[in-house]
Amino acid sequence: MFMNKKYMPNSKRRGPSPFAAFVKKEARHIVRDRRTMLILFGMPVVLMLLFGFAITNDVKNVRTVVVTSQTDHLTQRAIDRLAASEYFIITATAGTPHEAELRDRERPEEERQVELASLPSRMGNKTIILDNVSKKYGDRTLFHDFSYTFNKLDRIGIIG
Repeated sequence: MFMNKKYMPNSKRRGPSPFAAFVKKEARHIVRDRRTMLILFGMPVVLMLLFGFAITNDVKNVRTVVVTSQTDHLTQRAIDRLAASEYFIITATAGTPHEAELRDRERPEEERQVELASLPSRMGNKTIILDNVSKKYGDRTLFHDFSYTFNKLDRIGIIG
């Protein structure tokens, strides 16, 4: 009866393990094939140059409509700081969200911002529910017992 020592449970194998043989075979293949070398070493360099210098994920020059019911001194200072930054371009000030929507619809189609619509079948009407939320920064209370329900199509703006 012929028995292969390679597959016998308690035999001592001679030569490289199957994993070492696989690594050796793949290394020979990579060195032999120039296209593989190009992909292995060239693509990371191209991606590093592309993502490092050509592509940026900074959000700048966002056209913004400020919705405020009353413009007092502090609100005007906040609007002025937004306008002075390189990130926002204040296009208008509206008194109500409905008025801001109307101004947005009056703009040409190519100037409108991209909206990401949610899938109505997978999302309920209540997106986020905050109940008695408080926030302090050191000894200073930023807000206390804040409660609000964000619905599906609400828009949220956070400044600060």
